[in-house]
Amino acid sequence: MEQTFTNSQGRAVPLTAVAESSYTTQQSRLERVLQSYRDTNDPDLLEEIIQTARKVLEASTEDNAKLLHTLAWALYKRYKEVIDDYGDLEEAMKLERKAIEASASDSMDRQRFSYWLALQLGDYFYHTRNLDDVDEAIGLIKSSLEKFPDESPTKAAHMANLGILLKEKYSVLRVEDDFESGCKSLETAIASSSEDQNTIATWLEKLADLYDAKHGNLGRLEDLETIQLARTLYELFEETRNLSELQESITLTRETVAVTPEDDPEWLDRIRKLNVAIYILYHETGDSKDLEEAINVVKRYLEKASKDHPHWSEQLSNYSNYLDSLHSRTGDLAHLEEAVEFGRMSLKDIPKNSPNLQIVLGNLSIVLSRRSMIRGSMVDLEESVSYARTALEVTPSDCPSRYIQLHNLGSMLLKRFSRNQENVPDLNQGIALLREALTSISSTNPEIESILSRLASALDKRHDKFGSSDDLEEGIEIARKAIASIGNPFVERPTSISTLAALLKKRFRAGGSLDDIIEAIAISQKTLKAMPEDSPFRTDIWTTLGDLFAAKFGTTWVTSDLEEAVRSYRCAVEHPTGNSAEG
Repeated sequence: MEQTFTNSQGRAVPLTAVAESSYTTQQSRLERVLQSYRDTNDPDLLEEIIQTARKVLEASTEDNAKLLHTLAWALYKRYKEVIDDYGDLEEAMKLERKAIEASASDSMDRQRFSYWLALQLGDYFYHTRNLDDVDEAIGLIKSSLEKFPDESPTKAAHMANLGILLKEKYSVLRVEDDFESGCKSLETAIASSSEDQNTIATWLEKLADLYDAKHGNLGRLEDLETIQLARTLYELFEETRNLSELQESITLTRETVAVTPEDDPEWLDRIRKLNVAIYILYHETGDSKDLEEAINVVKRYLEKASKDHPHWSEQLSNYSNYLDSLHSRTGDLAHLEEAVEFGRMSLKDIPKNSPNLQIVLGNLSIVLSRRSMIRGSMVDLEESVSYARTALEVTPSDCPSRYIQLHNLGSMLLKRFSRNQENVPDLNQGIALLREALTSISSTNPEIESILSRLASALDKRHDKFGSSDDLEEGIEIARKAIASIGNPFVERPTSISTLAALLKKRFRAGGSLDDIIEAIAISQKTLKAMPEDSPFRTDIWTTLGDLFAAKFGTTWVTSDLEEAVRSYRCAVEHPTGNSAEG
């Protein structure tokens, strides 16, 4: 009876994997171990394949293409499956090139070896970021595909890998032809493949990543450790903000999740991406159904994941964020209480050396400050300021998203000033932090609207405190910039609209032109038309319009202005999800 041993996967394999067999030559031994690997897919056998292949090659008098490829293949498999050793990858590429050189130019072996070299070059690109490696890999696979019969069972895999390489190239150069070709290759592979569901799910995910890459680098969802909280995800729309691409990406991600078994480790990562993408969609559409779906999807993650999952605390913080948005939409305080609860849980569970610590701290700071405004709790507000300050302290000075923490702390200090207007240092420091945030954010980043709006509001407060006309004029200018940067229906409080209206009204009362009031009315009415009917922030706009028409009536004495003021105030009072003004 043949002797066996138990490998790391608990399977019995022939003892030839670790000891000499009855075969007398190294060549025969290599063939035997290769067959054992094919039968068991046991990575423990790769070491013996590598050592045996080296001995066979040393004994050869000339380059043997198949032997060179076998050793290259085994080194590459060890790099992929066992040890992420850069040296294995480099040696595999050198051997694969030798195998290609030793093959007949029209042989199927040369075609097969070229394909494996393309895969190795694709991985090499992750280390070098040298586009020449990607270009060579793309050329090799294209050349291989030209010789493939349409009915070849491996053609789909070639097409998929070509699409993945084009995705990598597009993410760097942003050439539209690379995007179109990558989509076509992946879609063809998915449509024609007879591979197992896990493989197709991976290809669907890569196709979604390609659309994501076009949609403002959403492909960075792979790196959610650094851009996790949904409040910061607006930056993903810096470049295109093309809603149809986001929707298609979400559709593909849904398909990927649907074909991935829940016990597959990839399922948690894919559903994590899905909930974040849907939440981004909510911020683009203002459709409460998108928000509800994002909440349901993140709850599925939390029900399935354990606390030791690498994204557990970030997803708790996401859930807190979504509940905060639900409170903003419905006015239901129960959602805000839940948001605080899950924000605290997230902070408790996150490792203190996590690169996302500042985001979790900042997010908890936001929900606590919101609760402090509703409850009037100075305890919540002081805690909010403390968390915001700590978040800024733990954020590296060269972090590209540092503007988020600068904005957050500046906002918290301004809210604290609103509660104690003798604390002028809070007001001045808040303004300084917001100015610093503006110097470190792109002018095309959608988050800039929030920072500009907060700065305009702060200048308005300082004008009220000291009566400086410079603050009034700068506040008007900045509020106009904030409004100009709003590009979608509003799902958050449109503070820049209310702030500009208040500033223009003050300038009008200080002897300004009636044009100031007319401008403020026009902007407010336009905003109202763009907002979802169930938005609680419609009350803010109606109240603002009432104030503006009343101010206008005081100058024109036109009855219709007074009637519009009354109608606006009545709409504000009667709106079913009305929301009180927030400082």
